[in-house]
Amino acid sequence: MFAQGSTLRNYFELSKPGVVGLMLFTALVGMLLAEPLNLPPALVIAAISGIALVASSAAAINQIADHRIDAAMNRTRDRPLPAGKLTKSQVLAFAAVTGVGGTLVLVWWVNFLTAALTVLSLLGYAVVYTRFLKYATPQ
Repeated sequence: MFAQGSTLRNYFELSKPGVVGLMLFTALVGMLLAEPLNLPPALVIAAISGIALVASSAAAINQIADHRIDAAMNRTRDRPLPAGKLTKSQVLAFAAVTGVGGTLVLVWWVNFLTAALTVLSLLGYAVVYTRFLKYATPQ
């Protein structure tokens, strides 16, 4: 998709596309189950886009918090931040832009409740899970 080592690829990897893709699939299934075949395509596209941006922000915040641990683990040491491909400031700016941008998309084109719940999920992952729950057990 992006050239190996490119800045765009580093930002794409920062967003944890595999995890975000699973979240988007789950969100889409939920939308279809809640109101089957009645959702306007523009609404679905706006919702998926906003959720993707906010989830990418959460992934970036998680990587800022875990950059020292990521640098020490074989599985994660090649991520953009611990590998030095992006700076902490760049990752923080990415998190801010995607988080605010995604929230605005959800507020303007979907609804406030969806935006609020998506932001709460960002806080749940980036703060509660990353800072507390992850270290509560060796699992």
